[in-house]
Amino acid sequence: MILLIPISAFASVTATASSEESGSFTAGQSIDGDFSTRWSSAAADNQWLSIDVGEVINGEGIIIDWETAYPVEYSVLTSQDNSTWDTAYYTPSGNGGVDEILFSGTPLRYIKINCIKRGTAFGNSIWEVHIKGLYTSKILQWFHANQDLNASSGRLLDANSWAGNYFTPFHEALGVMALILCDEKDRAEHVLDYYANATDPNNTVLNNQNLYYNGEARGFFQISTFPTSQTVYASGDRWIGDMAWLLLSYKYYEKKYNSTRYQTIINLLKNLLLAFYHDESATTGYVYSGWENNDATFAASGHSEGNIDCYAALQLCGETAKAAKIKTWLDNQLNGSNTGSGYPLDLYSWRALAFEGNYYNLLDVPDNVGNNYKKTVSFNGKTV
Repeated sequence: MILLIPISAFASVTATASSEESGSFTAGQSIDGDFSTRWSSAAADNQWLSIDVGEVINGEGIIIDWETAYPVEYSVLTSQDNSTWDTAYYTPSGNGGVDEILFSGTPLRYIKINCIKRGTAFGNSIWEVHIKGLYTSKILQWFHANQDLNASSGRLLDANSWAGNYFTPFHEALGVMALILCDEKDRAEHVLDYYANATDPNNTVLNNQNLYYNGEARGFFQISTFPTSQTVYASGDRWIGDMAWLLLSYKYYEKKYNSTRYQTIINLLKNLLLAFYHDESATTGYVYSGWENNDATFAASGHSEGNIDCYAALQLCGETAKAAKIKTWLDNQLNGSNTGSGYPLDLYSWRALAFEGNYYNLLDVPDNVGNNYKKTVSFNGKTV
């Protein structure tokens, strides 16, 4: 499948066409995310399908999944006003299948697929259209609003949206990586700076969001809130998986911008993971889960999900020997590359991404064994 989220899941996006073969093959069925439905035109040349995304976005491209009735000659046009059109792509030798056409951050609101000459005796038919850049634009709008709403907290990303005032290192790390991916460097730095500056070895206040407590590196709390713009209250566990994700986000910034800006916090987080690492045997090891219950206890045990995080982070930091031992430990815990049963979904999907190769078959876990395993959900009345 091409689409993860159907275009029509966004209420503002609509499709129209020069013609429709019948009421069973409408323009809207080219953007509904259902690969069993399609748009089909009348059996004639010079037919078109036009998609209005509802606002001007920076379009990155388009993917067209043609049915067997395809045009041999067609073009893709873009417009900001549905009046003046620019040709983004033209071919006199289309052959159906799946076409991916890339733009260069083209400002657009409308995309028209102009089917000039048919390649068969039938009309022109499309299973699905995917507009690259549409989701990026919508998500970035939300990121900006969320971050600007939380200016008093240092422009962190609220994990609970506007219900709020709830910040976690894991969600901040994911948000930072998304911002870096979109080259939103300044916004990513707001978050990265916050944690990089919260590393005072002289901190003696337990509920400060600080890597240290009484001179000892312990990690950041999973949860922090800001009762006022001047104070922070952190609580819960200092889970090692969150530290690994923060480290991944700093390493991504380092790679993307060829920068040593965050070298100090990178070393601190890496050394924390190494300090919590435990050799189980000559070939296996794991990273302890970390401090729990507002630092009342230290969890000297290994957590599978957290150790996948630590494996990825240590591998990225060049600590390949310890990463290899963690991988062997995880294989022993989770039946190697076999799908096994009874695990939360991320122990399949994240492990497949982190380990690659033979582990991709973990993504074949059934979708019908409980809410922890859902690969498809309902979004705005659509299955995605």
